[in-house]
Amino acid sequence: MIPDAIAAVIAAVRDEHPAASSERLGRLVVAELRALGWHIAAPRIHTPQIHNAA
Repeated sequence: MIPDAIAAVIAAVRDEHPAASSERLGRLVVAELRALGWHIAAPRIHTPQIHNAA
């Protein structure tokens, strides 16, 4: 589920750039969120450690 605040930004950016591709729209939304003070970061991915059995 997308929070209302982010949904509003997505809708506004989509309305401003109706011909933008999905990729371009995503980049524009991230740029707008950053301009509004949001911090965007990828989640950390937990990878299990592989131990060599001796």
